[in-house]
Amino acid sequence: MAERVLFLLFLVVAATVSACHEFWRDELQAWMIVRDSASMADLLHNSRYEGHPSLWFLLLFGLKQIAPGLAAMKVLHLAIAAAGAWLILRFSPFSLLRRALLVFGYFFLYEYTVIVRNYAVGVLCVLAACALFPRRASRGAFLLIALAVAGMMLSNLYSFFLGLAFALLLFADEWCRPGRFDPRRLPGYAVMAAGALLFLVDTQPPADYGYWPTWRTGLAIRPLAELFARAGYVFFPVPSPELHFWNTVFYPNAWLQAAVGIGMVAAAVRFFPRKPLSRWFLGFVAAELLLFSYVKFPGSFRHNGHLFIAFVAMCWIEPSLPGPERPRKRAAEVLFTLVLAV
Repeated sequence: MAERVLFLLFLVVAATVSACHEFWRDELQAWMIVRDSASMADLLHNSRYEGHPSLWFLLLFGLKQIAPGLAAMKVLHLAIAAAGAWLILRFSPFSLLRRALLVFGYFFLYEYTVIVRNYAVGVLCVLAACALFPRRASRGAFLLIALAVAGMMLSNLYSFFLGLAFALLLFADEWCRPGRFDPRRLPGYAVMAAGALLFLVDTQPPADYGYWPTWRTGLAIRPLAELFARAGYVFFPVPSPELHFWNTVFYPNAWLQAAVGIGMVAAAVRFFPRKPLSRWFLGFVAAELLLFSYVKFPGSFRHNGHLFIAFVAMCWIEPSLPGPERPRKRAAEVLFTLVLAV
């Protein structure tokens, strides 16, 4: 009953804020690409400079055939976000308080719900994989998890990082269990491999691609500090009290932000996981995201927020992972609740 009340409240709040939300550049860009594409071939051609896989564009292209309008895009995105909120409220192993704090937090209520981008699709696939993970011994559930992993990989680059970690975790999990590899799961692994291959083919930029074309190969202190600052404020996304507050942090000193970031990443990887595989999973995703943010594209809240999504996923699936479990310290439990509350 409590889950239903919270879900209805989430719908009311999210729909109200979404109705008042004005579209901005990147939101309209995706719709204009779809609007001006008369066929699937046109769609793939027109989206070649976007740097994103085509799943979101394909969903919008299908939506255009039924309800061609910006309001329909908002409704579709809200439905995707609502499905994710329901998965959290109904299937996550967290306490009712933590589930409520999670769905009404910054990322799940605003960044991946109100802002209409392709990130909500990837987040929904992550949550679906988490909900199905305890039943992965079943061939049918394993195939559904594989489809969710492929969906992550075809949603956006940052979800691809999570999808890759999930695929490797599934293989490592199977290797750790008695009986080792089950050949009946080959179709699932084939689906995940196909998702990765399609991502690589779909996101290859044209030769004249000009957006953020360079790579950083040297070491520099200031970019490293900014890197960890971004990793830290995804756990404490409280904006600065100013007119243009989006993607700002209330404590403006970059070195303080970096210190918070280093502390939170270290705590998340060192103290929260209670099993070897869960520590590996979170550490692998953190390394992927941090390395890419340093050498290629620094990103903002919506990009670096996938580190927080990985943290939530690790806490969700950990109880069903094999291996010895060490007790979690009381300080870590308090910090977890504090992060959700902030």
